[in-house]
Amino acid sequence: MPTRTLICLMALAALLLSGCGGIQGQGYLFTEGGKPLRLNDEVTLTQGHMSLVFDAEPGLWSRLRLHNERVDFSTPVNDEAYAGNGFFLRSQDSGLAYDIRASWREERGLLTERDNRENCTTAGYCRKQVARLVCDRKSYRPGTERYEEHLDDANCVQEPVYVTDYFPDCPGTRQVRTRNRQYQLLVQVDFLQPRAERPPVAVFDGQTRPRERELEVLSEGRCLIR
Repeated sequence: MPTRTLICLMALAALLLSGCGGIQGQGYLFTEGGKPLRLNDEVTLTQGHMSLVFDAEPGLWSRLRLHNERVDFSTPVNDEAYAGNGFFLRSQDSGLAYDIRASWREERGLLTERDNRENCTTAGYCRKQVARLVCDRKSYRPGTERYEEHLDDANCVQEPVYVTDYFPDCPGTRQVRTRNRQYQLLVQVDFLQPRAERPPVAVFDGQTRPRERELEVLSEGRCLIR
């Protein structure tokens, strides 16, 4: 097998194992009586601190992953398993020894105000790329009468060139002040005996890394050409 193909396959395998990013967090896995939790022939979880990766919405690569320095468990989550702020993965669908019920809720944090710079456009003089119509030794700029007259001439070709001129949409930046809300998700993952009305045999209790959501733009400065 060519080396490049092998590298691509290894990268794909790593991608499938870890998911496509996902929401990350930390927590603690509590098992019944502190006993090991055997999910299948290859994976056994033990009580202790674990890292979490999951997808809050269904998608092609949606997965649940629990891992630490001793074990790395990952399983796909199908679209049908999702409902509201959680999912229920049946053992008969996953091939695991237990059903998995995951749920999460948002915990809001502080309100903050932040100054940032954002891209914008404004009218003015700047250097931009335009398409010139080159006909023998003469060239014409789009929007001019000569350009339209010679556009279909056989001896004319369009070439990109950079010019400094007045444009209605020069690229620039401006300062903005925004109000933001810090938040994180509190996550619980229950491992349940299939078709049994009894408490979970194991519970992962954790939280995601703090995140921030923009609520509104408080002020915008003038767009300054770069």
